[in-house]
Amino acid sequence: MGKAERSDLGGRGQSRFLLACIIALGVLFLCARSSVSAVKPGDKISQLSAKTIEGEDVTIDFSGESSPVILTFWSIYCKSCSEELEKVQALVAKYGSKAVRVYAVNEDYDLKRERVSRFLNDLEKRIGKINFTVLYDEDAQIFKSFSLVHMPTLIYIDKDGEVREIIEGFDRGRQRAVISALSKLIEEVTPDRLKEVEGEKYYEVSIRVPVCGIYREGKWVRPVDDSREERGKSLERATSVAEYLAGREALRMALEDVGVNVSTAKKEPSCVNTFGIEPEMYLGEKDALDLFAETFNTRHFIGREESKNRAEGRFIWTFSVYKANLRKLRDRVIEKGFSPHSFTYVLKFVNADFFNHAEFAEKLPRQIPLVSSLKTVSRDGQIIEDELRCHMADVESLTLALEGLNLERERISAISLGGNVIEIQFLR
Repeated sequence: MGKAERSDLGGRGQSRFLLACIIALGVLFLCARSSVSAVKPGDKISQLSAKTIEGEDVTIDFSGESSPVILTFWSIYCKSCSEELEKVQALVAKYGSKAVRVYAVNEDYDLKRERVSRFLNDLEKRIGKINFTVLYDEDAQIFKSFSLVHMPTLIYIDKDGEVREIIEGFDRGRQRAVISALSKLIEEVTPDRLKEVEGEKYYEVSIRVPVCGIYREGKWVRPVDDSREERGKSLERATSVAEYLAGREALRMALEDVGVNVSTAKKEPSCVNTFGIEPEMYLGEKDALDLFAETFNTRHFIGREESKNRAEGRFIWTFSVYKANLRKLRDRVIEKGFSPHSFTYVLKFVNADFFNHAEFAEKLPRQIPLVSSLKTVSRDGQIIEDELRCHMADVESLTLALEGLNLERERISAISLGGNVIEIQFLR
């Protein structure tokens, strides 16, 4: 290949590159335009035309005299979509078609209707006869007209045609929250009701805990309390521990969802022998998460909705569903004088040695709520400072909390040096 030919090839390559850039910019422009026109809460819809999975024409009318409408967009390849269809089925069974009209809009337009119908037949074998209307969105016309990008997407439209709620995509425990919220909205759509369901979320937690005792060759030789109690009592204790750990995990996830990260100790329950006595459950010391649960009275904003336990060999499994109101949780954090955002403080030490600092680092997250982390900076074996992350915005409140730490031998003097720097001194 000659030099001129190579030069020409480079020119064509540059032209193609420029053309690709222009096309990409055009796509971005179109995407930006489509996002601007996307359906959003408050929009009005007067009428919607579509076809059922059988090919029949359907017109959804919002005349003010009809019931509200749920549109749920789904695909046979989307597992969470099927889960949502199952929950929507239960919703219609509870309230009836007069209270709410449900249309499941299938987005598998690249497949034949027969393929989708076979999937629905299999689904009915599992959840019972489908009691809502399934639409077949040819060429994704409805999906595109609403400028949607995720599946499943659920849209709640009141009887006057106003879009009240849009849930795009799948999130942990989100379908349960959506259905619970819709139940309330169906019964009463008011600003207060909307605010109530705004932060509702569900968490599904699975925990495994050992049952302490002697277990040999696939059977129990002796439970933890020997002949004094039967194995049932040992199972009860293990179940109680499993439910405690499940509650901790649900609380941790709920706090994380409102922006609060709390220092947590890894609790792996184990059976330990103490002085030759039968094995007993060991969980370790309480941590910042336990302190939060005790201090903030968590039952007001998170609680267990369902719980199933299963004994399996020398273990007990618990499957729990927790319902949380994140808005109430966030309000409670603020009400107690903390912040949903974490802050970093530098703790500078005077006359700190390894032993008193070790006790300080151990007790801090167990006595001050909402401590996220404590990172120690040392030089030549000498402790220089700590980097403390917590959810206390007020430095003065933090210094008082630090001085109130209950150590075995020393007491603490905490003085603010300005900004985010606090001097810590250990006093006998």
